[in-house]
Amino acid sequence: MNTCTNCGTPNMPMAKFCKSCGTPNSALGNSAPLSPQQGYGNSAPLPPNQHGYSNSAPLPTSFQTGQLNTPYTQNLPSQQQMVSYQPVQQAPVYIQQQGTSDVGKLMMFEANKKSAGVAILLCFFFGTLGVHRFYLGQSGTGAAMLCITITSWLLMFVLVGFVTIWISVIWAFIDLFLISGMTSNYNNQLAARMNIYH
Repeated sequence: MNTCTNCGTPNMPMAKFCKSCGTPNSALGNSAPLSPQQGYGNSAPLPPNQHGYSNSAPLPTSFQTGQLNTPYTQNLPSQQQMVSYQPVQQAPVYIQQQGTSDVGKLMMFEANKKSAGVAILLCFFFGTLGVHRFYLGQSGTGAAMLCITITSWLLMFVLVGFVTIWISVIWAFIDLFLISGMTSNYNNQLAARMNIYH
């Protein structure tokens, strides 16, 4: 310990100023620092080198060569392998669902087919106008019946229309017996166009 020459306060050997009066270290008494055996413990270790290891121990081989052989880096692919890797794309597989298409065709057929009962009602109430033939897809003969009926109405004032109107009436009466066959013919043609019975 160093003793201050000004106030006599003991100070640490390496102190620059007195802890009591602030006298500079030059005024402190000179005394030799204590040895490690006198209570200061072991000497300070050597400063570490750039790799964080003590100068007394040799560096590992991995640090000397610049390669880290750790479990996390040994199995990693190289940059060339990573660049050349291309994922394999599978071609799409198209499965034709035959059953679903057939069901769709049958549903469309049921929605578009004609009913013989509806055709008979149309013929009974609007037969002279040819509405039942328009319903069954026979637009040509339906238009002919409509023209005959309209012309007969226009000629009623000269009494000619009373004769021509019977053409449409008789035609509609005959159609009452032909509607069943016309309905079946229409539905068969519809099924053939939709390729249902293949």
